[in-house]
Amino acid sequence: MTPNNTAQEQKNKGNICLAQGDYSHAIKHYTLAIDLEPTAIFYANRAQAHIKMESHGLAIQDATMAIELDPDYIKAYYRRALAYASSLRPKDALVDYLAVVKKAPHDKNAKIKLDECRKFIRRLEFERAIQVEDPPLPSQDIDLDKMTVDEGYNGAKLGDEMTLEFIQDMIDRFKNGKRLAVKYVYQIILAARNIFFNEPTLVEVSVPQDHLFTVCGDTHGQFFDLLEIFRKNGHPSVQHSYLFNGDFVDRGSWSTEIALLLYAYKWLYPQNLLINRGAQ
Repeated sequence: MTPNNTAQEQKNKGNICLAQGDYSHAIKHYTLAIDLEPTAIFYANRAQAHIKMESHGLAIQDATMAIELDPDYIKAYYRRALAYASSLRPKDALVDYLAVVKKAPHDKNAKIKLDECRKFIRRLEFERAIQVEDPPLPSQDIDLDKMTVDEGYNGAKLGDEMTLEFIQDMIDRFKNGKRLAVKYVYQIILAARNIFFNEPTLVEVSVPQDHLFTVCGDTHGQFFDLLEIFRKNGHPSVQHSYLFNGDFVDRGSWSTEIALLLYAYKWLYPQNLLINRGAQ
């Protein structure tokens, strides 16, 4: 049996698997055929199997190889166009559809695909033309350097870094119904926002043996309940991490105070104060 016959047999077996929907085995047979005799037909057939498997990148590679081996092989252009279109690369697909129609001007299906591709490109261009840019975030308009603290403010001063002294003073002010200076509120929120935005989507945490790790559920804006948790269980620190895994605001009348306290701790201990989810 000659190598050519063996390659052809593998190709035929691949065609049978392809027709039966057994795409992975079709790819194996086409690969064996390619190993024996790399031809445009074998590469294009394997590209078709990759398309069926939704492996569009591999389909593009195989179709491209088929075109390099035989620039006149129409099926290779057509299958690469399909793979490009499925990969949301309509302009690349358009080039190949045009090549197919040029080489096979009576191919109705190719003309339909070409028309669909052109319409899709026009729609994308229209949507891009009418697209309105997102307005700047409010945080981008805040200039802390231009903000001042009222001379009559009698609370602890906040510099460029959060301190335990400031947090304790903030807690005392909130307990007594007092407020923070507006500038400090913005400082805390912006600092926490910067930390949250720079964290990965999935935060992995390791807990050393000598380390405490507390998981809290919903606090629902109950500021004094949160203080009681800290009183009994200990405040966040480098040796005691907290994970707030529930709604920490959203109902109680002290939601702002809870948010600012947790954000302040997040600023002070970014690795030890974790907020996984919750109404915010």
